[in-house]
Amino acid sequence: MIRLEWVHAKAARDRWREEKLLLIEEGHRIAASFEANAKCWDANARQQVIDSLFTEPDVALGYQAHLFEQAFVYTRLAEHAKAAAQLLPPRRQPLLAARKQSPT
Repeated sequence: MIRLEWVHAKAARDRWREEKLLLIEEGHRIAASFEANAKCWDANARQQVIDSLFTEPDVALGYQAHLFEQAFVYTRLAEHAKAAAQLLPPRRQPLLAARKQSPT
C-alpha cells in the first residue's frame, strides 16, 4: 500500500515538474510571438503606403492607421511579455538538442 502511494506521489511530482517547464517555455515564446506579430503588422502597414497609391485616399489612410495601431499594440504586448519573461527562470536546453550534442 505504501509503495502504491509512493508511485502516485512520484507521478504527481513528475507532472508538476513537466508543467513548470512547459510554463517557463511558454512564457518565453509568448514574447517572441508578440514581437513577430508586431513586425508583421508593421510590414503590412508599410506595404499599404505603397498600395494606397492605387486606392481611394480616405480608405487607404484609415486602413493604414488600423495597421499601424495593431503594430503598436503588439509592440507594447511584446515589451510587457519580455519584462515578464525576465522574471522567469532561464530556458532549459531541449532534450532532443542535448541528445544530438552528446555522443552516445
